[in-house]
Amino acid sequence: MAEEPIKLFANRSELYPQRDDTEIARDIALEVVKKIPLVGNATAYIVSLFSDPFEHRRDEWFKELADALGAP
Repeated sequence: MAEEPIKLFANRSELYPQRDDTEIARDIALEVVKKIPLVGNATAYIVSLFSDPFEHRRDEWFKELADALGAP
């Protein structure tokens, strides 16, 4: 009989944030804006300075994981 492998951090990995449709649309829009000659890259850079909601959720997930592991 085969034993089921141990799922280390199974619950935490299931909670890892995923990009939603609005964030995917934002990324696509940034790539389209970058294609505009002369002002595209500058505009995309300015927009990218604003916080990405996905990055915030991912950072919170990593903090929770560090707390669960007892990191200082």
